[in-house]
Amino acid sequence: MTVQPVLLRRLSPLFPVLTWNVYDTTLAGDHRTNNLCESWNCALGALLGHNHPSAWCAIESIQQDAAAATTALLQNSKGQPPVKHVKRSTAHLHDIYVAHCDGRKSVEETLRTVAHTVRYE
Repeated sequence: MTVQPVLLRRLSPLFPVLTWNVYDTTLAGDHRTNNLCESWNCALGALLGHNHPSAWCAIESIQQDAAAATTALLQNSKGQPPVKHVKRSTAHLHDIYVAHCDGRKSVEETLRTVAHTVRYE
């Protein structure tokens, strides 16, 4: 039995090097990845609520999002920026920190309060 030689041939790349090379982009300080697209896609999936929505469900969700964005822009232009939602535990720890910095609580009182606030799950 004879072994057939393996023939290798070089194919030209499907996409030119300038398309996928990020060297010049990195030197220019631009984005090297498509993380912006990924975050938009994730937000769209959260907006729609499920993986394969009907066309009408998608249209309705996008209209609701556009209305919410318009409302936020109008409120911001009137000097009423949207309220950021902060975890309750984070806000509480911040209040403890501020009370300590203002001198309302000693180091010992601050540490005791933090010890009663933090819990392990």
